[in-house]
Amino acid sequence: ELVREGFLPSTPITENFYHIGLIWLVLMWSLALANRINLLKKETEQANRKLVQSRSEMSQTLEGLPIGVVVYGSDRRVSYANQRAISILSNPERGIRADASTRRTLEEAMKYFSFKVEDSDQDYPVERMPIAQAFEGKSASIDDIEANLGDRQVPLEFWANTVIGEGGDVESVVAAFQDITQR
Repeated sequence: ELVREGFLPSTPITENFYHIGLIWLVLMWSLALANRINLLKKETEQANRKLVQSRSEMSQTLEGLPIGVVVYGSDRRVSYANQRAISILSNPERGIRADASTRRTLEEAMKYFSFKVEDSDQDYPVERMPIAQAFEGKSASIDDIEANLGDRQVPLEFWANTVIGEGGDVESVVAAFQDITQR
């Protein structure tokens, strides 16, 4: 434009200067984009580190509780059980072992641990379990259930609550329980 207006002399350089300008512009945009990508990558790595640290802290907190804690994911399978939950529901002599890695559903767990209505041989109804109710969006508790661990019956008190995700759907259910034999 400056050459056509007569402000600059017409030479091969001035005639094609806009090509150099376009190349320079593309180069600067590329560098800015690469910088932004690196920044986003760094932020993602930091967020992932914080998430891992947060999970570790949560796990350590749950391990320190004097009650059993079990977390069921949105797939309705066990995703976490603390050591107290494992110790309450396990009987190694009879081959009964509570283990989150089995990913049991509530129904499978109820059969495996042979949950009964307290002081009876009647199977505990799944729909009355606080975990099942929590998946329906209701907090619940019970104290009339016992686990048959082969050579002993363990009376339990259960509580469960729903964890709601951002979309308003049930993300997970957290259940807590304790052995109430001393009562």
